[in-house]
Amino acid sequence: MSIFLQNSELFLSKYKDKPVELLTQIFEDEASSSYELITNYVKCKASIINFEYIHEINSMKFFSPKVEMIEAYSKGKMARLGEKFIHRFDNRIESIETDSIENYKNSPILFSDYDSYIKKHGKLFMRKYYATKSLQFDTKMYVDKFLTFDETVYKKSNERSKHVIYSTVPYQIYDGDILNYSLSRNDDGEYIIKLKLNPIYSNDYYAFEIIHRGALFDYPKFISTDVTFILNNRFELIRVDTIDNFIAKSGIVTANLLVESTHLYHHSNNNTFKLNGKNIKIDIPSNAKKDFSLFSFLKAK
Repeated sequence: MSIFLQNSELFLSKYKDKPVELLTQIFEDEASSSYELITNYVKCKASIINFEYIHEINSMKFFSPKVEMIEAYSKGKMARLGEKFIHRFDNRIESIETDSIENYKNSPILFSDYDSYIKKHGKLFMRKYYATKSLQFDTKMYVDKFLTFDETVYKKSNERSKHVIYSTVPYQIYDGDILNYSLSRNDDGEYIIKLKLNPIYSNDYYAFEIIHRGALFDYPKFISTDVTFILNNRFELIRVDTIDNFIAKSGIVTANLLVESTHLYHHSNNNTFKLNGKNIKIDIPSNAKKDFSLFSFLKAK
């Protein structure tokens, strides 16, 4: 990770009124790290008439120079989910997608190209790539097409809608999407970045993700989105907290949803991470079996 500035006061002063510039630098630094593990905890509360339902989703993402993997599972009355995705930089993504992790062994291993994955999930789970954007007329939503991982190819391209995609968070964060922004430093020396995003423009990618994972009848309608980034005193991203309010429809049922998520970022120079006070070493086999799980490392002695 690079150090933005040596002096914290200069750092606060420089980025006081430049949220997009600051976030771009944060995402660039995160994408350039060789090894990273992200654990994500999501709690969703759905209010339907006078009833409330709680739904939880847990996920883990592992990034290394040769292989990347994401695994997620959920539990609750609204939907069940079990999924794994592996990317070996071979122009395809290997996946298992089923209704629960218990059914992995009975589910086929599927392969998709980058554009197919984007159309279904909104973004690739790679930390940085380049894409072009086009309007999907039936839904009036913008959908990406994969362009390249290579910055040189990106710069040479004459595509008018080309842009950089960072997948640290599902939102679009441009100057026009930010309704409120603050940058501060707490007593522990951590830097706190708080954003309130315009829900109309910032959630296209997230809507694609939600309609897949939530088995919805239509794309969700966002009411508000609040995001908090936390950097340590070395200016490394260590945590992102999000709060989303939206309306979702599944069949004839319409629900108001409050979704709170916590993303924890673990950095390393190799494939060994310190997690919950323990050192864990993550090796993804060249031919990963269906029973291989990132979550098993959380339970390792």
